[in-house]
Amino acid sequence: MFVLNLVCQGYTHMGHYLNATGRPILYACSWPAYLKYPNYSEIAPTCNQWRNQADVQDSFASVLGIIDSYTSNRVLYAEYQGPGHFNDPDELVVGDSLTLGQERVQMTMWVMWSAPLFVSSDLRSIRQESLDILLNKYAIAIDQDPLGLFAVEGPSSDDTSYAVWIKTLAGAYSNDRKKLSNSK
Repeated sequence: MFVLNLVCQGYTHMGHYLNATGRPILYACSWPAYLKYPNYSEIAPTCNQWRNQADVQDSFASVLGIIDSYTSNRVLYAEYQGPGHFNDPDELVVGDSLTLGQERVQMTMWVMWSAPLFVSSDLRSIRQESLDILLNKYAIAIDQDPLGLFAVEGPSSDDTSYAVWIKTLAGAYSNDRKKLSNSK
C-alpha cells in the first residue's frame, strides 16, 4: 500500500507541474485502475484522462466487461467527467478480431461516454468497413462534443435485452443535423 501511495503522489505532483506550464498537455493517468476506491475528486483536477479498470483485450468478452463495469459505475464516473477530464475505458479494438456489429457496439459506447478514441489496430491493414466505423464524422462529433458529458442510462424496461443511453449535447449539435454534418 505504501508503494501505491507513492505512485499516486507522483502522478499528482507530475500533473501539478504539467498544468503549471500553461501549455496544452494531455496527461493520461493509469494509477486509478489499481485502486479499489479511487478518489476522483483528487484525480480530475490532476489528470486529463484516467483508466478505471484492467486493459481491454482483443475480444468482445473483454469489451463487454468494460461496458458492464462502466454501466455499474455510471453515476460515479459521470460525476467527475467534463471538459478537460475524462474516464478512459482503454483503446478501441475496432479492426482487430471483432465482428462489425461488435465493433459498432464498442465505438458507440465509447462515444456515449466521451471517451478518448485511441485505436489499437494496425491502420495500414484495417478493413474498410472497420475504418468507416472509426472515421464516422457523426460519431466523432458526438464523442468530442464540447460539453464532454458522460451518457446516462435511460428509462428501464421489462425487456433486459437492450439498454437505452442518453447523452446531452451542446446546443450546436443536439437539434441541428446540418451543423453536425458539416463538422469535421
